[in-house]
This record gives sequence, structure tokens and C-alpha cells, in this order.
Amino acid sequence: MRFLGMVLVAWCLGLTACGSEFDEPTAACAQSCAGCCSGDKCFDGTGIEACGAGGAICDRCEGLEDCADRGEAGRSCYFDRSERWRIQPVSAVIAPINPIGDEEWDIDGSAPDVVVELECPAGDKDIKTRTPEGSGYTPTWTEGGCTTTRGDLADRSIYIEVFDVDVTIDDVMFSERYLLKAEDFRSGTFSIALPEQEKGVVRFTLTRSP
Repeated sequence: MRFLGMVLVAWCLGLTACGSEFDEPTAACAQSCAGCCSGDKCFDGTGIEACGAGGAICDRCEGLEDCADRGEAGRSCYFDRSERWRIQPVSAVIAPINPIGDEEWDIDGSAPDVVVELECPAGDKDIKTRTPEGSGYTPTWTEGGCTTTRGDLADRSIYIEVFDVDVTIDDVMFSERYLLKAEDFRSGTFSIALPEQEKGVVRFTLTRSP
């Protein structure tokens, strides 16, 4: 065990920045680079792949961290739990036939009237929202989303229900919880596949909110 520890220490000392994929800045880079450095290479320091400023060693942001300008603290990887984000259902593709029973969505043969309901975490409670009815097989929406903090969205999943509004009993297309991922925040969009519907999908945008 002692020998293994010595080997690991020796290997670690052989790296300029142990535990980091970036090298300690050279004196020239540290003095001339406005962004961040890895050895003698200067990066602009504004992206999550290489974040930093003032000629400091670059850092790769992990998980839900952003490369953020933090004023006097400089630019660094940072996860702002209080930052507000809006989740908005924007569009869907619905199968022409209800896969449950292989029949028309409505008795009169008309296209479905699709609604998306959300329950978004907000502290110790949930915010419940509902879109207007979107008629047809490719409905769109601009209202009915929810806004909450990034911290709440990181800690708890959102509940999504998609259904066709009928006169008597609504046809549920999707009903499940979804935990947002780091790539959802970074891409600003995510999609939910509708079970048993070939190419059936609901798309959402994820944007910063004032």
C-alpha cells in the first residue's frame, strides 16, 4: 500500500496541475492572456470547456455550472441556485390514431385538442400551469409554461402530463416526472417522446427569466 501511495504521489507530481486537465500557466501566458491559460496556450475563458480570466489556469465547468462573470471575483465556474428559468411547452407531433384501441382521438373523427400541464418545483410546493388547447396533430403553444429557480429544478423533477381534451374523458398521452439535465439547460431545449406513438414528441424550451 505504501509503495502504491508513493507511485501515485510521483505520478501526481509529474503533472503541472494535479487532478486538472490543464497545465499551470507559463509566466508569459499569465501576463498577456485576458482569458485563461493552459501552459503557454491562451483561451478566451468564456466557455464551460475552458473557463477563467486574468491569465489564471483554466477550469472545466461541471454539471449545472456556468462560466460566469462574477465581478470582482472574476470569471469562474459557478452554479447560481437563485437564477430563474422558464419551462415552456412549444410544440408537439401527435399520431393520427390513438394507439390505445387504434381508433380516432375524438368520436367525430376530428383531430385532438392537446394540452400540456406542468407541476414545477418552487421551494416546498409546486407551481401548476396549463397550456391552452392546441388543435391538430402538430399543435404549438406560447403560453402555459412555468418559471422557477435553477436550484429547485436541480433538486426536484418536474411533472409533465399531456392529454387530449374530450367532452367526457380526456385521453392521457403522457404522464411522468422528468429531472432536467445539464445539457437541457445548455441547449435551451428538451423533448419528451410520447409512448406508443411513432415519432410522437412534445418539445419544450428552457430559458433564463428576469
